[in-house]
Amino acid sequence: VENTRVVYFSITPTMSVCRSCGWSSVGTHWSCPKCGSETQVWSRIVGYYRPVSSWNIGKKAEFRMRKTYRV
Repeated sequence: VENTRVVYFSITPTMSVCRSCGWSSVGTHWSCPKCGSETQVWSRIVGYYRPVSSWNIGKKAEFRMRKTYRV
């Protein structure tokens, strides 16, 4: 980070929750590995955690472009 022009970065865990069976996990999982239902993926947007499905088109596009790293 010292040798870059990055002015801001954040550590934002994304969470996935199955509303059918209650399964949850850290990470982006669009379908539940336990029951196969669609999950609700949560991440931070403008400082607050919200379901990605409720974001506007532009923010959804930004979400798809995010880089993820294991820390």
